[in-house]
Amino acid sequence: MATPSSYDPLAFIYNTHWAQPERLMLPLDRFILPELDPGDQILDLCCGTGQTAAMLSEHGFEVTGIDGSESMLVFARENAPDAVFVTGDARAFSMPGRFKAVVSQYDSLNHILSVQELLTVFRNVHDALVSGGVFLFDLNTEEGYLQRWRATSIGHVEDDHAYITHPSYDRETRTGSYNVAMFFLNNGVWERTDATLLARCHSEEEVLDSLSAAGFSERKVYGAESDLGMEAPGRNFYFARKA
Repeated sequence: MATPSSYDPLAFIYNTHWAQPERLMLPLDRFILPELDPGDQILDLCCGTGQTAAMLSEHGFEVTGIDGSESMLVFARENAPDAVFVTGDARAFSMPGRFKAVVSQYDSLNHILSVQELLTVFRNVHDALVSGGVFLFDLNTEEGYLQRWRATSIGHVEDDHAYITHPSYDRETRTGSYNVAMFFLNNGVWERTDATLLARCHSEEEVLDSLSAAGFSERKVYGAESDLGMEAPGRNFYFARKA
């Protein structure tokens, strides 16, 4: 999550091919929407290209999105014109007592590479919530990394662009690397751009302990497949509430 963001070169590919917020709408419907009234303020943390923010805006909520990639936010402002977007780091933002809910989707917080920094993020979120406010986020589990980050290359080709992904995961360090080679046709010439995303597999115990240390009074974890019936093996959803 450095500056410039490692997501900057990925913004077009992410917006065009990877952002599928409807896949993660079920947990929002179950855990977040019943807590809210129209007009309530929601923070979309690590909001990417704004598809989730757009859906929440359509439900009548006041949405603020934070992301470390200004290139991603260019698309977000187009996708969710009614939301407000701010370039910022999940580890360093400060918006005290503003939001009824905070959401962070697409395993964004797996990009936080240490437990101490994860705790910092949770403290920032806790500070941003009003009393009784709720926090929902999802993380890849080790099962997910072993299934989906298996050092297998996958490609996609269009007339004017293409990309190849090559993920890998190290069980000893519980860290992963997601390498993307992108090719764009520019005035008849193919140009290549590369990006690497780093991730850490935080254990369930680490996450729940960090939420507790950040001050959350209620902490629950749900398996996407086992508890929610989603076709998303290797993903957990965490729900927390500020007292």
